Amino acid sequence: MHFSNTHFIPHTTPAALGERLLDSHHLLAAVAGCQQLIWIRPRQQMRLVFQRRIGSFTERPLWVDVTLLPQQQHGRPFSFLIWDGGVETAAGEGQVALTAVDGGVQLAYELSWEATGELATVGDTLLETQTRFILRHFFATLETAVGTGQTPAPSLTLPQPRTNQLEKIVWGVGAAVAAVVLFFLGRRLGRVWQQKRGR
Repeated sequence: MHFSNTHFIPHTTPAALGERLLDSHHLLAAVAGCQQLIWIRPRQQMRLVFQRRIGSFTERPLWVDVTLLPQQQHGRPFSFLIWDGGVETAAGEGQVALTAVDGGVQLAYELSWEATGELATVGDTLLETQTRFILRHFFATLETAVGTGQTPAPSLTLPQPRTNQLEKIVWGVGAAVAAVVLFFLGRRLGRVWQQKRGR
């Protein structure tokens, strides 16, 4: 699927608009359905977490990892991967160009992506509808924010700093091991109790 369009954003400059596009609070408010935004690498790679129902999919989190590539002559390219339950289910790329024009900035974008795996079973029509909805909401929020000079309040709070990844893994493994030990210990004690009752 391929999407492209241009938007005129009045009363701003390319530099100011570029900063707003990277503002975490703005992104949380502007990207429809986004519940969390985590900068994996500041100003280079971000993770967007969605909780959406798409087609027959049950409502569950989808992760979108966006990587901002070095600035090029004609714009700022980016690439992204969409993950469903830790499995890559879509990939895409795009470019955003900000050009100073009389009275504001002309924002031009291109976006191409393709669903794979289970997400592809939803069908291109529904995925295209969802993508266009997200794009319309994003640019409407952007134009309103620039027009009012205010950063829109995110519908959800930014995530607090997370614990060290190794610490989370250790806690997770420890919990799993404890659950297994308790399970088998419970079965063992149950057998002993049944044997005593049978005597």
